[in-house]
Amino acid sequence: MPNAERQVLQIRACAIDNQCFVACINRSGVEDTLHYCGNSIAAGPDGEVIGRLGLTAGTMIVDIDLARIDESRTHQNYLKDLRALKDTHVVNGADL
Repeated sequence: MPNAERQVLQIRACAIDNQCFVACINRSGVEDTLHYCGNSIAAGPDGEVIGRLGLTAGTMIVDIDLARIDESRTHQNYLKDLRALKDTHVVNGADL
């Protein structure tokens, strides 16, 4: 999988896992032998891509509706489930 695709997947997964907005700012262009893929991205708490730049440098402004965090947690509150498992000692608390 190319780095740019992997980066998008990781940022979207991070947003879903943490149920919050996540922004990843990445360099673009070439320096010496290094090639930077650019592809800066912002994702919502449900993993939806809400902003993305391509391979060239640029500026991105995205609107963030903080109510989406509560909506995401209401729809799928697996963090609450993890806490419940921790309290019942099904999962080692140090692992959370």
